[in-house]
Amino acid sequence: MKFDPSDVVGKGYRVYPESLRKAADDVTNAADLVHKFAQTDLANTLLGPYDLGLPGTTTALMPNINGAGTAEQYNRAIEKIRAVSAKNAGTLQQLAGALQTAATFYEQQEAEEYERLKKLEGGTP
Repeated sequence: MKFDPSDVVGKGYRVYPESLRKAADDVTNAADLVHKFAQTDLANTLLGPYDLGLPGTTTALMPNINGAGTAEQYNRAIEKIRAVSAKNAGTLQQLAGALQTAATFYEQQEAEEYERLKKLEGGTP
C-alpha cells in the first residue's frame, strides 16, 4: 500500500496532515492489538491432545470407532486464524505507513506554498 499524490492533487480536497498522523497512530494501535491477539491471546487457546478426552482424539476408541479428532481440527483452525490475523496486522502497518507518507507530503506542500506566498507579499524567504 503506497501513497500516490497524483491521485488527489488538484481535485479540491482539503487535507490536514495532523489528522492523517492521528489516523496513522490509531491504525498503528489497531495493528498492535490485532498482532497481540494473534500471537498471544490465541496462542493460549490451543488444546492438548487429550483436553477433550478420547472422543477428541483420532485414536481408535473401540473396534471400528475412531475419535473425531476435534482437538486437532480446532488447533488447525486456531493456527489459520492466527496466520490471517498476523497478515492483517501487517496490512494495517502498511496503511499506517502510507498515511504518514501522505502527511509528510502535504506538510511539505504547505511549507512550499507558505514560502511562495511570503515571497509574493515581499517577505523574506
